[in-house]
Order: sequence, then C-alpha cells, then structure tokens
Amino acid sequence: MTVYYVLIDAKPSYEHRIFNRLKMEESIIEVDPLIVEETAEADPFFETFDLLAKINADDYEGLMKTVDTVIKSIEGVNRVKTLVRRI
Repeated sequence: MTVYYVLIDAKPSYEHRIFNRLKMEESIIEVDPLIVEETAEADPFFETFDLLAKINADDYEGLMKTVDTVIKSIEGVNRVKTLVRRI
C-alpha cells in the first residue's frame, strides 16, 4: 500500500479557504493544519507549509493528477511538496 501526502504552502489568510475546499474533494482522505493550536505557531519541522493533505490515488500519476488539477488550481496555494510512504 502506498500513502501519498502533500504539504501545502498557502498565501496569508487563504489557509481556511484552502482547507475547506480540500475537505470537499473525494480524492483527499484527510486535511490537517500544521500549527500548534495552543500557540498558533507553525511547526518548524514543516518549514513554511500550512496544510498537510492525505491523498487517495492508485499510483503516482493519479496523485499528480489530483495535485495539478485540484490542489494547485485553488486560489491562494503558493507551492506544494509531495511525500510518499510505502507500507
């Protein structure tokens, strides 16, 4: 089994809009903000990325289709970084 994750860097004040849009996508299993809720500070492990999305795709091409047609098309997305974990 392969699990795909996408780190998303959002323009300031777009984080909630992007989060809500991603939650509506069928191919996206889970979306989480990358902040420590008590202090509302970014987690330094993830640099400047704001969101982490877990993607449901059959293969790398399916992942990239979701990244290109869904995630990158959302207004406010600056950049993405994909991660793969094989189980």
